[in-house]
Amino acid sequence: MKTIGIFGTSGFAREVNDIANDLGFQTIYIARDQEEIDSWNFPGEAVLEGVIGNYRDMVFAIGVGENNVRQKIAQRYGTQLPFVNLIHPTASFGKGQFEIVNTSKGVIVCAG
Repeated sequence: MKTIGIFGTSGFAREVNDIANDLGFQTIYIARDQEEIDSWNFPGEAVLEGVIGNYRDMVFAIGVGENNVRQKIAQRYGTQLPFVNLIHPTASFGKGQFEIVNTSKGVIVCAG
């Protein structure tokens, strides 16, 4: 099974996990700090952001809903880590939109 690292440990990260699972990924959550690890209460492994260098053989997604935090993560790791698009199998697109989405990296499209 493929493994994906999802930045974040809250609601949107869990939704990203659902999409990743539907696409055949096993998830490792990436927590910002020890406080996030200590409050972790969801099935699955959570690791500190500082150790992601040990996980170079997997792909990544940003499961953070807050725009400015998501942007900081993308700026910090965008050239170092392989971010993938996660598109739920039931997502629908307008004419030509799927092709446009696939020209980007790190896009997350939820169900519907």
